[in-house]
Amino acid sequence: NPAAAIVAEAGSLAGGGLNDIAADLPALAAGHCVRQTGKYAIDLYSGQLDLDDSAVRAIDAEKPLRIVVLGQTKAGKSSLINAIFGSVRAATDVLPCTDSIRPYVLEREGLFQAIIYDTIGFGGMGDKQAQTRLNEELEQCDMLIVVCSAATAARESDRQLLDEARLRFQKRVRQIAPPMVVALSHVDKLRPIQEWNPPYDFSGGESAKEYNVRDAVQAVADDLQVPLGRIVPVCLRPDAVYNVEAALLPKLVEIMPQAERAKLLRVLLENRNEQQRESLKRLLLKAGIAAAELMLVSARRKAMGR
Repeated sequence: NPAAAIVAEAGSLAGGGLNDIAADLPALAAGHCVRQTGKYAIDLYSGQLDLDDSAVRAIDAEKPLRIVVLGQTKAGKSSLINAIFGSVRAATDVLPCTDSIRPYVLEREGLFQAIIYDTIGFGGMGDKQAQTRLNEELEQCDMLIVVCSAATAARESDRQLLDEARLRFQKRVRQIAPPMVVALSHVDKLRPIQEWNPPYDFSGGESAKEYNVRDAVQAVADDLQVPLGRIVPVCLRPDAVYNVEAALLPKLVEIMPQAERAKLLRVLLENRNEQQRESLKRLLLKAGIAAAELMLVSARRKAMGR
């Protein structure tokens, strides 16, 4: 029956073509999505996805500085925070707080707005989770204050942590390293131990105390590879705070422009990353729609015998 044979052959060809289309669709869709995703990933990580001007204008210039305070256990970090910033309040209601890092909001009139992160002493940094948390804050900090005790010569942990921090800052290729100041605490405990009669001239005084303080500053500069001009000797005893208002605060004001630049680059990068993530989502959605359209076109062509 020639007519029946023709109908049977046509049906067989049509069925086989549809089966071929069904088998090819997953590979076709996967290949298209991989090519599109690769294209957009290259654009994303090469920085070719540009921020909209509106996104740049929307950056909040009033975002606070992020200041990280580092130091060995009992070096005087909390005392330093109280001496510099006066009244601070816990920021646990708006920022995450752990046993290793506690954020505070600066509330001292006339000073820059800031969030201060009081970190666990180096002696407790054996905890990997605490170290990870500290590294996260170092990635985002705009200023670093290191509290180092003049009463101890054991500075290996200080040097190790600062070296690790410097390596992290070097890897932030699109940001600048945050400025750093070292507050040399416990200078009142240097020899002569019983003597503490400020004011002192730590830069050029000739008393035994002043000589010993200068020697301690030089030793810290050598041990930690910090410029002499970034080390400020202070006394942080609650009843005898000294050289904070006269020297440490002016030093922080001096490095403020660099800290503000670090903050601006950080905020711009955060905004850019968020914008790029949103752009990537939109582009991948378009890629998915394009892949679906491509599959439909291919299915139609195969069904029509093309």
